[in-house]
Amino acid sequence: MRRRVVAFALAFALALVAARVDAHPTRVECDRTLGPGDDVTTRVKIMGENVIAGTTLLRASASTYGAGETLTLSLSGLDAAAFVHATRGTVGALSGYETKSCGNGASLQRTRTSYSQASYSTTWTAPADVSGVATVEITVGTASAYGHVTLQKITLTRSGSSPSTPVSTPTPPVSTPTPSSTPTPSSTPPAGSPTPPAGSPTPPTGGSSVAAVAAAVVVAALAEALA
Repeated sequence: MRRRVVAFALAFALALVAARVDAHPTRVECDRTLGPGDDVTTRVKIMGENVIAGTTLLRASASTYGAGETLTLSLSGLDAAAFVHATRGTVGALSGYETKSCGNGASLQRTRTSYSQASYSTTWTAPADVSGVATVEITVGTASAYGHVTLQKITLTRSGSSPSTPVSTPTPPVSTPTPSSTPTPSSTPPAGSPTPPAGSPTPPTGGSSVAAVAAAVVVAALAEALA
């Protein structure tokens, strides 16, 4: 019976130790997780304590960034254990903190020393190429030895670029066709028509009808035949 009690006590103690180890900042990885798919910013409890949403741990000098731009980060209210994580770019070195080498473009500073400064002023530098980096999240987490964990996350946004000026396409001029002039009927008889003899009546001109002209030609022809 005693052996069972001792075994149960040891198992319970180990479970508590494992839970507390999770809170150590050195457990936070470059992808901001404590384990596969376990993003620390989504945790509701750590070490059995509710996670507290911080509002004064972190402040940035600007909310937007450009390529290679450096912002100032002000950290305050940090306990002995803490970490600073950026999804992209580089967080400046902090005294007493370990710089974690990340190969995914992230940056991580973390510590679990028995004593560290409560306040820091450091920098964050944006990547040289931000064409594919629309936002960056910077997270700070801190805790005392075995107390609750306080987390704060801010999101920086890439500076917007000026919209390009639209190119106007010239509208081709619309050409209006010039109406052709209506030909004026000629009063001159066509070539080859018989010339009326002298004294013959002059065919009417201007607005006379074709029938009148034809009659005059016939009369002239008859007069020449009878002469």
